[in-house]
Amino acid sequence: MELTKTEKPWGHELLLGEWRGWRIKILHIAEGHRLSKQYHRAKVEYMFNLNDETWTFIQPFQVHRPAAREGDVTIVELSKGSDDDIVRLADDYGRIEAPAATYEIREDDSIQTSKEVPVHV
Repeated sequence: MELTKTEKPWGHELLLGEWRGWRIKILHIAEGHRLSKQYHRAKVEYMFNLNDETWTFIQPFQVHRPAAREGDVTIVELSKGSDDDIVRLADDYGRIEAPAATYEIREDDSIQTSKEVPVHV
């Protein structure tokens, strides 16, 4: 399999491979940039930050927003589920087309939605 590089407004991602629904990617976040404030309805992600050597497990409906505050950040992402399963709540690059749903963010950063509305990204 060939490496696939996708330029993003926050940096780029490299798709390293796919196997039985699992994907492994390298996310390179440029200093001062961040991804969308987002959650997924079904996708699960394991993120390993190579800069500070920390693991984060992202469950469905858990709000997350990786960022590079001081220096570039490189993250290894292992995920199961579709990349299209993204609901953006906020975005620095104008990639939100419509409100996703009425939602409440809990203290543990999980999300409670009151209704689901289709979102096209």
